[in-house]
Amino acid sequence: MIDITDELIARIQQQCPTFSTVGIPSFKDVPDSYSSQTPAALVFLASDETTEDSPATIQSSQQIIQSYGIWVLGPQAQQEQARTELKTALLGWQPEAATGAMHYKKGAAEEITSSLIWWREYWALPVWVRQQ
Repeated sequence: MIDITDELIARIQQQCPTFSTVGIPSFKDVPDSYSSQTPAALVFLASDETTEDSPATIQSSQQIIQSYGIWVLGPQAQQEQARTELKTALLGWQPEAATGAMHYKKGAAEEITSSLIWWREYWALPVWVRQQ
């Protein structure tokens, strides 16, 4: 299976200077506290699914869509800049292992506290999986 989490983290670190912290989250849902510097971009492989029009071939390969989640944590005053930088860095980017370009799926505020907006967005990437 292909997992470009490390490439995605490196791209965000290189092209999104707003983020003080870029890495992998140690949580799935909004935790009670967060101690790393913000704004933060925390990347994880969220899911994969088949495309309805791409059944497995005789060679036992199939195109799937991988979804990557990105937690964007930060004060409200920095959310717009952080999310704009992500869209500029990721929209249309095609990692070497992919068969198509990265595209935005959806995003939403998961929680708003007095100091942080917890925004989670999802990006999709088409890739081929092959029988080993």
